[in-house]
Amino acid sequence: MIDALKKYLSQEIAAYIGLCYTFTTVSIAAKDEFGIPFSYRSQNFFAVSTSKAEQTKNRSDLDSQEAALRCKLANYSTQYFEDQTRALPCDDEFDFTFGKGTTRRYYVEQQLWEAMRSMKSAVVGKDGSELPLMPIYNQMRAIGLQEFHAHRSIIVVVRRIQLHRVTEEGEGEEYEDEDVLQHELGEPEPPSNITYTLGTARALYFTPNPDTGHFEFVANPTPVEKETPCLYILAWSTYFDDATGSGLNSADHEEYFAALVQSDPWWLVMQYSAGHPPYTGSAKDRTPHHDTGFDQACKHQALSFTYSREHCEGFNLNSHISGEHRPNLCNEYRMASLMAVTRGITSCQEVKMGEPGTSYLRIKRPVDFQIDHLQAMSLSQAIKGCEDLIRFHEKVEAAGAIIGPFVVRMGTGAVSCTDRDHADLMTKTKNVNAVKKYYLEKYPNNEILF
Repeated sequence: MIDALKKYLSQEIAAYIGLCYTFTTVSIAAKDEFGIPFSYRSQNFFAVSTSKAEQTKNRSDLDSQEAALRCKLANYSTQYFEDQTRALPCDDEFDFTFGKGTTRRYYVEQQLWEAMRSMKSAVVGKDGSELPLMPIYNQMRAIGLQEFHAHRSIIVVVRRIQLHRVTEEGEGEEYEDEDVLQHELGEPEPPSNITYTLGTARALYFTPNPDTGHFEFVANPTPVEKETPCLYILAWSTYFDDATGSGLNSADHEEYFAALVQSDPWWLVMQYSAGHPPYTGSAKDRTPHHDTGFDQACKHQALSFTYSREHCEGFNLNSHISGEHRPNLCNEYRMASLMAVTRGITSCQEVKMGEPGTSYLRIKRPVDFQIDHLQAMSLSQAIKGCEDLIRFHEKVEAAGAIIGPFVVRMGTGAVSCTDRDHADLMTKTKNVNAVKKYYLEKYPNNEILF
């Protein structure tokens, strides 16, 4: 069976798929109370025995092959993205060959392929090996084009998380960064004491429309569409229970989702990508943005376009046609970056790491729409996931459980506290039973969260 698969796919593609599957299988993702992943760990099943390990019986003395296999997977991935971008359909006049005299790269597809080739970094291992990296913006732009031209639909799931101001004195603790961000944006600083409940969760289905170049909302998908696996985008939104905004800033779910389905979903994806750090903090290139790289990839005069959070003039996923008034890749990136800053979604996570040895930190301010991760799923599975989550949180609220801003990982799940010292102490305690006992002494109504 394996040999037949290799022959059908090619040995390289079979190896690539095998590595993707293997690393997915051995990775443990922890999800918070709202089902949003916030922490990943490897079970490290790639260790090879050594004479020292046989003597000490210590796993740390095993020879791990994980780093080498990750490098191999990353090399396959970067090459795959380049090949898929190179194969995108384009205008008849389109030519990917660049002579030395080439000064202008007109088509977005051509610009993206050049950006794929030229904009790279790497994480250098202890043995000197390099794990190649690509900016997330290029990857997400390529994924959108690939899905659109393959006539595949996408699913967008949004989990709306309601923020509640707690007025009881002494019930919470402060942490700095989110407060500072809001202050810099000229908005009121959020209160120190916050608790959270699930507002709602919905799965939305979008299909590619070649007439407009956009993914467009389908209110009533067919039974076949509901069972067909496609790209699944998990997103979240936070809002205060007394919010008075409109559209994507509204606390009213019907108004919020009505505004979302009228928006261009892939333009929202690109704003997320522009606000995301291009590379990991351990990469050789730690440049916070890539204006210069995109400018060099385009070699094209910048043009002026009207854009907003919901839409961008000229931005679409159809093939770029000669003479068409559209933003080049550098224009797109700069507009998406400005929107990411305006919306406060640069390096924005629902739950993020705190200092070493301390609890994770949950966001304490409103965010209109932010993506967490992508995977493959059918619409029926996505709908069921939303329904299950809503039912679970109905029980959470009925039990009087409290969800706070300081998050503690518990295996593949999480619990949270309103008191930072309490959460930090739990984080440092290794005995799971002791952690659970200590937690329930302070939050007796939260046993349902385990």
